[in-house]
Amino acid sequence: MSKFIALLRGINVGGKNMIKMAALKTALESIGFSQVETYIQSGNIVFLPGDKTLATGKSGISTEQQLANIISQQIQSDFGLQIPVLVVSATTLQSILENNPWFADPKQFDDAHFHVSLFGEAKLAIPITVELGANAISWGDCCLYLNCPNGYSNCKVTNNWLETKLKTTCTTRNWKTLQTLLAMSIN
Repeated sequence: MSKFIALLRGINVGGKNMIKMAALKTALESIGFSQVETYIQSGNIVFLPGDKTLATGKSGISTEQQLANIISQQIQSDFGLQIPVLVVSATTLQSILENNPWFADPKQFDDAHFHVSLFGEAKLAIPITVELGANAISWGDCCLYLNCPNGYSNCKVTNNWLETKLKTTCTTRNWKTLQTLLAMSIN
């Protein structure tokens, strides 16, 4: 079985929704996940689900969505927080990284200013448009690539803005974090 990556939305930011990564690891191990590793304090988890974890899943729901629901419920139970969780397989994350539209022209790609917003829906129906100034976006199947030369904090395309426009859960990670998570998931 391949590993999965869970991305928690809005934890340990500005003193809100505080969860220690060691406690989160223990919580996930208590429900049968194995090889649980966390990366930095912003809610990035690499893991193998237990066989029994998915055995109770509802038909018609993707494995990733089942896992996201299980993790969200465990966080609610153990920490009393309602945290949106997105789960992607290592294969999906690798595809996202490989399909970066700016790789073709390295002059346009400065990974220090590059982010990817991932969505709770597998496919997005209709891309939206927005005036971006110096920023640039490109749509993927389940993500939005953001090139923010003036920094992500100065970009209009935030998680909250995307969630309002697209009516789906969204979380954004920088390029280095996603590369690290992929490396952790294939080891």
